[in-house]
Amino acid sequence: MRGVQLHSVNITMAAEESDLLCPPEKSPLCTPWSFWFDKKLQKENPTAADYQNNMNILGTFETVEDFWRHFIHIQTGSNLPNHCNVYMFRYTNLPSWERWPDGGCWILKVKRKQGVLNKLWQDLVFACIGEEFQNYGVVGVMLASRKNVDIISVW
Repeated sequence: MRGVQLHSVNITMAAEESDLLCPPEKSPLCTPWSFWFDKKLQKENPTAADYQNNMNILGTFETVEDFWRHFIHIQTGSNLPNHCNVYMFRYTNLPSWERWPDGGCWILKVKRKQGVLNKLWQDLVFACIGEEFQNYGVVGVMLASRKNVDIISVW
């Protein structure tokens, strides 16, 4: 066996160079966002209260760094169990149709075999927190897992 000789490298940086690598403050978002999770209710004719009690807030974030602390722990779309939903909404707004009676949503159904769900969800979430839409009219997005199809919606 041959021995391996390790060499230490001494790297020095000027203060202004190290600030470029690790900025001292966090990167704020324009508005706070929250992740939510729910499962399909097993009741027939659930009430609004049943729906609200079924919602679980996973966390709220106001910076890019805090977004990543949450996002890396959320199941990817392709691994989300059937009949489960993940939402990301502005502030701590509860994802419910009743909150925005005059609003609407765009719905995209994605066949499971296409293998694009994770990238679509990631790009949509990035667009939301990066305020890539024309105005603040987008209040949230949803990822829903169903038996044969997954659903992404923009509210």
